[in-house]
Amino acid sequence: MVNMMFSGVFDRFPTLRIAFLESGSAWVLCALERMQREHEHWAVLLSDLKKPPKEHLKSGRLYFEAELEDELLPYTVKLLGEQAFVFASDFPHFTRADHISEGIKRFQERRDLSDETKRLILGDNARRLYKIATPN
Repeated sequence: MVNMMFSGVFDRFPTLRIAFLESGSAWVLCALERMQREHEHWAVLLSDLKKPPKEHLKSGRLYFEAELEDELLPYTVKLLGEQAFVFASDFPHFTRADHISEGIKRFQERRDLSDETKRLILGDNARRLYKIATPN
């Protein structure tokens, strides 16, 4: 992601949507802080990067896996926006279906995220990412 950011991929392809899955989202906080600092420090040498990293991360075109029990998720959502996160699972390998359904139930019971945010993470953001029509 950092290479794509600093080489200008997100600027050159403004409609490109990319999902970074299988790694949760807590790492994005560290990457964002570091990219913002480097961008401010080296902006004159980063001619391929037209917008600050944070602007790209909040654009609604980059998606990150929301680990349903991640304690940092509310902060990450607040920083990047609720449109940036999708639920992803490894089903059917290494995960039993009942573990997934139990995790979703616990996620829906969380009080530190709004019902709207949970709805987006559990479905609507993935529909937008994959251009799947919203069911009526």
